[in-house]
Amino acid sequence: MSKNAMQNIWSWDNAFNALALASSHPDLAWAQFQLFFDRQHESGAFPDFLNDKFLSFNCAKPPVYGWILERYRRRDSRPWSSCRLETAYWALTRNTDFWLERRVLRPGTLPVYFHGNDSGWDNASVFHGGVPVESPDLAAWLIRQLEVLGGWADELGRVGEGDAHRRRADALAALMLARLCDEGGFFARKQPEDEPIAARDSLLLFLPLLVHRRLDRGKVTALVVRLEREFETPWGLATEAPVSSFFRPEGYWLGPVWAAPTYVLVETLREAGFEAAADRLTRKFLALGRRGGMAENFEPLTGEGLSDAAFSWTAGVTMLLLEEAGRAELAR
Repeated sequence: MSKNAMQNIWSWDNAFNALALASSHPDLAWAQFQLFFDRQHESGAFPDFLNDKFLSFNCAKPPVYGWILERYRRRDSRPWSSCRLETAYWALTRNTDFWLERRVLRPGTLPVYFHGNDSGWDNASVFHGGVPVESPDLAAWLIRQLEVLGGWADELGRVGEGDAHRRRADALAALMLARLCDEGGFFARKQPEDEPIAARDSLLLFLPLLVHRRLDRGKVTALVVRLEREFETPWGLATEAPVSSFFRPEGYWLGPVWAAPTYVLVETLREAGFEAAADRLTRKFLALGRRGGMAENFEPLTGEGLSDAAFSWTAGVTMLLLEEAGRAELAR
């Protein structure tokens, strides 16, 4: 991910890099996915990270591949072969089964993170009371992945499998809304106590916008209003609301602006019809490159680059947003 200190390849960082390469270097982009498909554990888990000598399953990473591959395929100028589609289908089916069968602690609950690192948001405030944690972002990623798998199953002619994936997505969405949503928005639950977690000021809790089509429009609008009011800074979306007692401007996932969540939420806002917010956040993130370089993350109040000084997914997301900004400009 960087030639400074972060020389491993993590199994969600690389997905955003692959997406950035999809239009110009589709074979290199696909190789990013194959690295983890070829090393998938028999349980269905992908390695947390790997390098030229070692791979680790100590933690997982969020199941972003369905959402990412959906976008990668749109950007790849060549049609996928049935072999490639089959490869992706089985890898993501097994990975989804890992989360839904091995990370559910008891019936009637949602999959859990065993560690903050599982989420990719290592020290986010929802993990400060301990783990395991049911977090709505995990449910949202899995719902999107199941929706993608449903479409792929239909395309591959796998009779009945597409509907089965969609039924699982429906059930997961209903359970997420029942367990992790109230009039104030989304929250996480601590297991095994099955208690709501009081910390509700992490940007992580806004990733259910990924499944905005399954949410009441009023709920979606309320989430976007809160994003703009409580999380948007002069330099973009803080990962912890600045009013939070957990907020730290240099606190890794407790405040700094990051590339991946920015891209996910910009794309989601645009998909949900909030074009003005998506355009504004795009401009703010692109300005960060001039202020703080291609750093791993950025101080949300000053724009200063933090942590690793030259990080590949920051560069990848910058490329993606520049391309989208250029298309929007041409459209005008």
